[in-house]
Amino acid sequence: MIAAGCPMNGREWIVKHWVKHIVRAADEAEQDLVLVTLISPEDHETNQFLEEACITNDVDLLTYFTDEPYRKDKREWSHQRYHHMVELRNTLLEYIRLLGPEYFLSVDSDILLDRSVIKNMVEDLENPPHFDAVSSKCWLSPNSNQIVNWAVKSPQGSLRRSDQHGVFPVDVIMALKLMNHSAYSIDYAWDAHGEDIGWSNAAKTAGLKLGFDGRNPSKHCMSPADLHKVDKRIGW
Repeated sequence: MIAAGCPMNGREWIVKHWVKHIVRAADEAEQDLVLVTLISPEDHETNQFLEEACITNDVDLLTYFTDEPYRKDKREWSHQRYHHMVELRNTLLEYIRLLGPEYFLSVDSDILLDRSVIKNMVEDLENPPHFDAVSSKCWLSPNSNQIVNWAVKSPQGSLRRSDQHGVFPVDVIMALKLMNHSAYSIDYAWDAHGEDIGWSNAAKTAGLKLGFDGRNPSKHCMSPADLHKVDKRIGW
């Protein structure tokens, strides 16, 4: 079984599409699926649309509530916000560990999966070189081809990345990643560049193998306007 989800807030504009794409990718991979989310009880529209989408797509949903107030979807990142995201993601991991799925798919709620993504990532974990966690390609910028969700570290500690299409080991994975038991046993940690960097550092320190899969990129909708706009980098 795969558990898939993330903390979310203010994603009423995309959540139905998010569910549909995850379910389609799980079906393609012939994997049983449960969605697991951490959300504010004040976020009424996202909660309502999430439940409706799970009923429509015939998928189980486990919703856990935070004491976080509802906030509109806005991309304002600060050290304080990164600390808060560490807390939210570790809270979700606690529930995932209690559930004990074979794999946990951490997929941000503004990413629409390509139908082949889960199948590809399961292959990456189960076949040599047997990664413990692997990220499937999406872009973290609406325009640049080079700002993708993986990185390797230079000897000086800076992050280096570029648009790649193959499958290979990396130092950092972000935004969309499939984890085995060992990987989702690792807590998120604060980093000045985001909690995914902190988690990747901790995973590498624990001796885990991290990989990147550049096949079949997914669509990262960084604003409501992106939802129905074709991303020319992927064609949909």
